[in-house]
Amino acid sequence: MNPNCARCGKIVYPTEKVNCLDKYWHKA
Repeated sequence: MNPNCARCGKIVYPTEKVNCLDKYWHKA
């Protein structure tokens, strides 16, 4: 199960996720 981006709410895949402040984000 992939986490949702903390900013846009879309799914963040393992190849593009960034872990910051205990949340997952897209690189862009």
